[in-house]
Amino acid sequence: MQSWRESIVEALVALGGEGHYQEIYAEVASRRPSRPRTWQEVVRRTIQQSSSDSNAFIARNGDIFFSVDGIGHGRWGLRSRADGVSDTSSSIVETSTVGQGMHADSVVRIAIEKHAVSAAVAHYSSLGALDVIEVGKPYDLKMMLDGYEMHVEVKGSTRTVNAVTLTRNEVTHARAFPNTQLFVVDAIEIATDQAGKIATSGGRTRVWLDWQPTDESLQATVYQHTLPTSESEIPTPTSP
Repeated sequence: MQSWRESIVEALVALGGEGHYQEIYAEVASRRPSRPRTWQEVVRRTIQQSSSDSNAFIARNGDIFFSVDGIGHGRWGLRSRADGVSDTSSSIVETSTVGQGMHADSVVRIAIEKHAVSAAVAHYSSLGALDVIEVGKPYDLKMMLDGYEMHVEVKGSTRTVNAVTLTRNEVTHARAFPNTQLFVVDAIEIATDQAGKIATSGGRTRVWLDWQPTDESLQATVYQHTLPTSESEIPTPTSP
């Protein structure tokens, strides 16, 4: 039988990348007909222990999930579906990789994210930014620059890209806070040393000032469909 984490990943893929606990429970239940009495608690614990957003996070599990609306609201997503373009060719969602593959994907993704954020910190520090803080969500960096508070959304990729993926919260924040910039590092090079440690280098850096994503610049890649109130139920076939 697949692990609980594998079941949750498959459930979130079926939900389009994110869902509330109740939706996740329903999808997991359909994949695990035999469940212990406290199985919903197991689902919650598994998610939280595999998310750096949670205080229960265990690094060796991999940073697989993220809190969509903040801890306590019960809505979770797959990082590889929502965290910009820092996915790799071995994306969890695209290949349904499980076990060791999940952990490897997370290590690479985190290395790419850290590389991009470090490049952004170095860039803004060279401009004289003060009090640079890594926030994480719904934007990556906060700082004081030229006497004003600045927020920066950072995206990183190993590919050369002309589009990035944004979460709903990232779009909402960029539109609400006028002093926001978008910092993208693509074509990041990845290598593994003799000890098996991931190393990153290089990359092309671009910055968009006074960044506010417009409706015209956004393209929906996932939809959540509310089922109509009227439906036709298909009778369950009876055994002969």
